[in-house]
Order: sequence, then C-alpha cells, then structure tokens
Amino acid sequence: MTKISSKPEFENCKIERTVFGDKSQYNEHYEDKSQHIYNDNSRHIYSGNHSTYKGQKETDNIFMSIYFALIEKLAPKFFSRFGETGTMLLGFLSLILGGITLNSSVIYNLSNNFSIISNDVGHHLETLTIFFGFLLFTVGIIMVSSKMISTQTKCEQCKRNFGYKETKRPLVEETKCSDGIRKTTTRYYKCQFCGYETEIPFERLIKYEELKK
Repeated sequence: MTKISSKPEFENCKIERTVFGDKSQYNEHYEDKSQHIYNDNSRHIYSGNHSTYKGQKETDNIFMSIYFALIEKLAPKFFSRFGETGTMLLGFLSLILGGITLNSSVIYNLSNNFSIISNDVGHHLETLTIFFGFLLFTVGIIMVSSKMISTQTKCEQCKRNFGYKETKRPLVEETKCSDGIRKTTTRYYKCQFCGYETEIPFERLIKYEELKK
C-alpha cells in the first residue's frame, strides 16, 4: 500500500519571467499550513499553499523617496538638453568612464612601479582621481535611472513621463509551488496629470534555496 504524505502536493507552477522584489513571507517554506486559515498582526491571510498580504509602497523607504524625487527633478533638464536616448547613452558612457577611472586608481595604488603615489603630490592626485571617478559613476547612475524611471512611470493615456504615482499599498500573493514560491506583487498607480488609474502586476519565482540563506 502506498503511503500518503501528510503534506499537500505543491502546484506545478513554473514561470519564466522574474523580477526583483522582497523576499517571501514564508520563512519556513516547508511548514504545512494547509489546515490553517487565519490573519496575523501583519494582516497575512494563509490558506493552504497560498498567502496574501499588503506590501510596502515604493516610496515608503525614505531614501528611495528622496532618490525618486531627485530623479524627477533632474530628468527634464537632461531630456531637454540631450534628449531621452542621448541621456541614456551619456549615462552609460559616464558609468564606463567612472568605472575605468576608479579601477585605474586601485591599480595604481596596488602597484609598486608607480612612484608618483609615494609623495604628497601623488596622494593628492590619487584622491582627485577617486573623487572624479565617483562623480562620473554617480552622474551615470542618475542619467540612466532618469530614462528608466521616466519610461516605467509614463502614463499610458496622456503619455507624460513621471505620471504614475502609487496610490496605496500593493497586494502581494504567494503560492507554494514544486520549484519555489511564486510571488505576484500588484501595484496600484494613478496619473498625477490626467487621473488615469491602472494596476501593474510583477512576478518573480523565489527558489527554496534562497529562503535558507
């Protein structure tokens, strides 16, 4: 007689497209919650292999909120001067040059063949090189982010950049599958210019190995 497992069979739900997101709320993914349907203090709802709860808005993080505000302020200046495509290309170029400059400084510092860094002038030059490298790298990140964020927040109806603003906490759904946990985060946006509202789902697959780390 075949032994019947007390644990429910996982849904065979493989997905190909994954995006970054918060780690799963199933801290103990091997625990059998099939007999429980309840709400905890975080307003989680568990039912068998399925869990739903309210996530965090993108702007709940103070640092991300400041960063988005900075990008929204600087992006129009970049676009008016270089265009959207030009801003992206210059951003990548700045990232590459910044990376090369920083790596060159590290190589000089590790090499014994460059006597220039053994005196005061050399140390000042090295400091300026590192500062210039970080400056190029930071400007590159801001320029590339300007294009990417403006595209992601472009209103589908009025076509204006930075139109979408998140209106409420996202709904997060997690389903235990045979190869991991499928996490779907549905975010709710409203255009600040024309009032158009939309829901955008993001999916990712969290491998069980990730939860053990």
